[in-house]
Amino acid sequence: MDASTGVIAMGWTFHHRERGQSAEDYIAELYDGAYGVVVDSVTYLDRSFIALRTKDGIAGEVLLTRWCRGHHNFGYKAISESSGPAEDTCPARILDLLSPIDQLYSGQSAEWAQAWRSQSRARLALPRAVAGSVIDFAREISFADGRSYRRLTLVSRSTFADQHGRRYRIPSWRQMSGWSIVSAAEAALAA
Repeated sequence: MDASTGVIAMGWTFHHRERGQSAEDYIAELYDGAYGVVVDSVTYLDRSFIALRTKDGIAGEVLLTRWCRGHHNFGYKAISESSGPAEDTCPARILDLLSPIDQLYSGQSAEWAQAWRSQSRARLALPRAVAGSVIDFAREISFADGRSYRRLTLVSRSTFADQHGRRYRIPSWRQMSGWSIVSAAEAALAA
């Protein structure tokens, strides 16, 4: 149960975690011994990617996390790569450590692990947008103020600006298909 909302969150485990404990220490405490040994882990905000040494080799694991109020202030959901996690932003540093799939899995589990690794590698191959990049979306995006744009300048994470400096938020824009980074010369010609 999610202690902050009272909602049962399927597959989530909630317990008490001391504030200030590093993600690396928490992951080692959670995994080492019981599931194998943590070889390496990388944490981004509310998700961790783990290379876990098991009896069969080094497997990938995704750990989704959530802080909440109350004594049971921390929740996590562990998802093996063989379960086909949706989180496909695993860094190359973790992917490069993983054992060959046929050494770890067979059948449907092997297919799901392969799909997850392939999706993560494909995400790593996407162009890297940084603040100041001009992004060309596959279609116009409409905003609450009635304006629509296909091309915007990235300000930070999910905040964009139009040519007049008006700011707009596009959450999860990197998951949208068909966007590209416009070259500086092409952006100048269009302006």
